[in-house]
Amino acid sequence: SDHVSAFWDVLPTVADIVSAKVETTDGISFLPTLLQKGKQAEHEYLYWEFANKGGRVAVRMGDWKAVKYNVIKGKSRVEIYNIITDPSEQNDVAAQHPNLVEKAEKLFVEARVKNEAYPFEGLD
Repeated sequence: SDHVSAFWDVLPTVADIVSAKVETTDGISFLPTLLQKGKQAEHEYLYWEFANKGGRVAVRMGDWKAVKYNVIKGKSRVEIYNIITDPSEQNDVAAQHPNLVEKAEKLFVEARVKNEAYPFEGLD
């Protein structure tokens, strides 16, 4: 399948299988893809953050991936990769796609949920 999903989609999928309700989740059930039936809902984007190695954030938007490294140190800039044509992320094309840089910057703020149990210096 070429359906794009993430680990947080597993719980809603299992819940769908056993006809259970999930109260709050960012996940989307991928049961339609597994069964090859019905319309499969898709994520507008996927967002990740990691506090290790200087802090990293990433967002996948369709064929594009935006990343920022060293967020905690404040030395970050958005890098853009086409993960279909450049799966090893060797060719940063941010300079050629300022619209994607702007969109990623907005998503980094919009997608982040501040959590006192998991502080992320540089983003909190």
